Parts: sequence; C-alpha cells; structure tokens
Amino acid sequence: MDIPNQNAKQIKPFLIKKFKQAENLKEKILAKIGILLISLPFVGFIIFFTCIYYCSFPIKVLLILIAIFQNLILSRVNSYFQFIQFFQSHKYYKSFTCIVEEEIKPQNCLFPSHPHGIIANVVSAALLNGSINLDKAITFGTRFVRFIPLGGLFARLIGIEGVDNNNFKKRMKEGKNILFIPGGFECATLTDHAKDKVYIKKRKGFIKYALMFGYKVHPVYNFGENRLYFTFKKWKIVEKIGLFLNRFKLPGVIFVGKYFVFPRDDVDICTVIGKGIQFPKIEKPTEYDVDKHHTIYINQLEELFSRYKDEFGASEKLEIY
Repeated sequence: MDIPNQNAKQIKPFLIKKFKQAENLKEKILAKIGILLISLPFVGFIIFFTCIYYCSFPIKVLLILIAIFQNLILSRVNSYFQFIQFFQSHKYYKSFTCIVEEEIKPQNCLFPSHPHGIIANVVSAALLNGSINLDKAITFGTRFVRFIPLGGLFARLIGIEGVDNNNFKKRMKEGKNILFIPGGFECATLTDHAKDKVYIKKRKGFIKYALMFGYKVHPVYNFGENRLYFTFKKWKIVEKIGLFLNRFKLPGVIFVGKYFVFPRDDVDICTVIGKGIQFPKIEKPTEYDVDKHHTIYINQLEELFSRYKDEFGASEKLEIY
C-alpha cells in the first residue's frame, strides 16, 4: 500500500471548530455538571460499593436490582444522551478545538482514539457536543465499564457497547462507523501529565478486523488528555501494580485532579481526526499482513502527533508502548 508522507504544509483540514471556556457563572456551572455526568460511568461503581457497605438493607436490594437490570436489558437512550449534551461539558476547559483533516464517510470507518487518559474526558466531550460529527458512530468500551454495578448503568445509557471480538465483527459486517480507545486500561495506567504516551504495540486485533472488512482507519489523537489529572509517576511500583491489575481487565491508576475528582480546567485541549488509511479487504489476513498494516498505522499516528504537537503544547516525542 502506498502511503504518502504527509507533513503539516500538505494537510488542509476539512473542518476546524474552536470553543472558548464558559464566560458566565451559569455556563460554568452547567459545564461542571456535564463533566460530572461524563464521569459517572467511571465513578459509579465507587458509589455502588460505598452504598452497599454503609446503606440500609432496602437500599442494598434496590442497588442490586438496578445492577441486574442494567446488565440484562439496558442500552442507549437517546434522550439521556441529549440531556448530557445540554450541559456543554466542552466549555469546562480553557479552550476546546476539534480538527477533522478530511471529510468522514458515513460508514466503514474505524476511529482508534489515543490516549486513553484517566477517564477519557476529551473524546467523551467531543462526542457529546457533536463537534467531530461522530454522534452516529458506535462507541466501544471495555466490558468492565459496561458491567460494573451502577457505573455500567450510565455507560449503557450513553450507548457504550462491548469492545469484544464478536461485537467488532458484528458491527463491521453492518458497515458501522466505530470509535474506540485501543490503549484501554494499560494506556490509562501509563498516563503521565508531563509526557505523551500511547499503548498500541500489542493492540493488533482492530488491524486484523479492518483488513477483514476493508475499513478505512482514521487515527485520532486527543491533545491535553494526559494533562487533565496529576499522576503519581515518582513511585514506579504504583505503575507496575497498575499494569498487573490491567492483565485482569481491572483499572490500576492513582490520580488527583481539581477538587480531587474534576479534571483541570486550565488546559488547552484538542481532538484531531487524522486522514484515513484505506485498508485492503483481505478475508483471511496473515500475521505478516497484520504486522505490516499495524506498522503503517503507528507511523501515521506519530505523523499526526508531530503535525500538531507544537500548536497544542504536547511533548517533543510521542512515546509508544
């Protein structure tokens, strides 16, 4: 496959949208509520287990019934999605920019998003405000987020689907556009507020499926995601323990933000959707095919990062794990 070397001068973005921070008290309060709502899938399980331990027996029974309900029949509710959009969480940040380098096709596109960050704030805000025009794309997330009691309730209401192999193949057969974060919990564990890092070297499954179904793959990078929380990187043992927990599909990161749980609001952030890489359709891709196109993808991701790193105050180099 002939992939041209694209530098900053060759790229003329198809779409650029810029949003300023909330200017009045009402907008600021609404934006903070929006950020809190985005965080519910990730903090809901803490609330659940706290209530299970401290609350009365009827409350415990109610929470357990809710957990059973969420895992049996609950799926995306458009009215809830629109309710969260109302709060315009993107205005929480100092500035929010969305750049789309080329027009996006309505189907057969894959959007691997990097980095995961602590709780994927940036890509969530971009999706919810509709600024990157992916509101009709299927969003995949780890099964942990979907199944954790209470937290999974909010994840399902937003429309997060399982990132398992069967669901990938099912949705690709339907030609759906798919957004997901390939780095997962490992990328979250590696998050460093002083460095840009992505976990991708061992993530090749999506490359295989993109080849099987002939998808166009758009690398996505979220500048500023890693700076939204302070991470404890002086203690290497914390990272090692976190990566160990990640083997069992469990989160393993220690962090602190503004007012402990809120992300910093003094950061300029940007979501960039890069030009797509059209993969050939190979029904039974070999290991060589997968490795070849995985390398092409990583090279395109690094080029995308290099094009915008100076503009958005990123690290000098993107560290690939």
